[in-house]
Amino acid sequence: PGGCLGRLGRGALPIDFSETADGSQRHALTGVVMAGPDPINGVERLGHLDMALLSLDATAPGLPRALPLARQMDEAADMVVIGYPARPGRSAFVDPATGAVSREIGNRLREIFGTDYGRKYVAPGRVIQGPGMLPGDSEGWAASHDCTTLGGNSGSVLVQFTATPSVAGLHFSGAPLTANKAHALGRVDQSPLGPITGAAWI
Repeated sequence: PGGCLGRLGRGALPIDFSETADGSQRHALTGVVMAGPDPINGVERLGHLDMALLSLDATAPGLPRALPLARQMDEAADMVVIGYPARPGRSAFVDPATGAVSREIGNRLREIFGTDYGRKYVAPGRVIQGPGMLPGDSEGWAASHDCTTLGGNSGSVLVQFTATPSVAGLHFSGAPLTANKAHALGRVDQSPLGPITGAAWI
């Protein structure tokens, strides 16, 4: 692909698919399939690819069933983000309309997560603005969605439920009471940085 391709060195780097990230479902990563070529430096720039895709040994026992890449994001489909939201910091409770800490946000997060963070959650939602509709998305590969996310969800898959469930995007950014953003992987695959090789998703 046009991004980068490499193998991981300096020993094994594992990924853990267990619900509580307790190390019970660890699998070794084998390399970097694709990564955005530009530094992000903590600044949201939709024209820059804010993601990296890693590979693992697909023949290893105990892996979850893989999902295919969605060549097109179905904006009418039900979506879920699957990932590991981290315990929120103060900024997650700030209402962007007032700049003040919001008790309502805190209460809502408590309803959803309790105090149990850093474990696997499935958060349902829908696409708000499809690829190419967001200001600053010069490459047409970003979309907004309303699945609940927190810090720690970056890199979470966005799965769309059509006749064949598939991976439509990777979550990379969000702001309280505003919107979350994901890269539409079908658009990334078709971009100058593509194609995405070996596109089956665990």
